[in-house]
Amino acid sequence: MAFVLSIIAKPPEEGTRKTGAGIDDGNNAIEKIAARLTGVTTLSYEHEVRRAAYVRDIRKEIQKVTSTGRVPDIIQIIGHGSAGRLELGAFWTVEDQLPVLGHMVLDSNPNSYGMLTSVIPSSCAVFLLGCNVGSSAPSGYVASGRALLFDLEDMTGADFYAADDLVYPDLFQDGFVYSGKLTTSSGKRANPAAIV
Repeated sequence: MAFVLSIIAKPPEEGTRKTGAGIDDGNNAIEKIAARLTGVTTLSYEHEVRRAAYVRDIRKEIQKVTSTGRVPDIIQIIGHGSAGRLELGAFWTVEDQLPVLGHMVLDSNPNSYGMLTSVIPSSCAVFLLGCNVGSSAPSGYVASGRALLFDLEDMTGADFYAADDLVYPDLFQDGFVYSGKLTTSSGKRANPAAIV
C-alpha cells in the first residue's frame, strides 16, 4: 500500500505579522486544503498530514515518520508559491527567515533546502505544491522553479515535481492527492495520477 505524507504550511508563532485583505484570502485556501486532507478517511493508500512553518519543521516531520521505519512513497509539501519559491510561514509574516528558527521559504538558497538533503528518502517522489512554484520564469532575485527542482533532485536523489499553475483545494483528487499540473526540472509535464 502506498504511503503519502502531506506537509502543509501554517503561520509561525514568531515574527511580525503581515496585514491586509490578501492575507485572509490565502489563509483560507491553505486552511481549506488542510481541512480537506485531514477529513479524508477512506483511501486506497496510507496517509498522514503534518504542518510546518519553517523548512526545519519539514525536516522534523519527515524524521518523525522515517524514525518509525516507515518511508513515504510520496511527500506533498503544500504552501503558497511563486516561481522557484514555496512559502511556508513566510506568507503570514514580513520576514522570510528568523535568526534562530531559520527559513520560512523553500527556495534555491542552499541554506534553505540544504537541511532537507539528508532526510528526503531517495526512493520517494516529492510534490512542491504552491501556485507556479515549478514555473521557468524566475520572480525577482529567486531562481526559477526548474533550478529549485534540479538542486533538490541533485542533493537528495529523489524525484521532485512542482505545480506549474494555480493550486487550490479542488485539485486534491479524492480529497487528498494533488491532481493538477506538475512539471519536472527539465520542464517536462508530469501526471500526478501516474506517479501515485
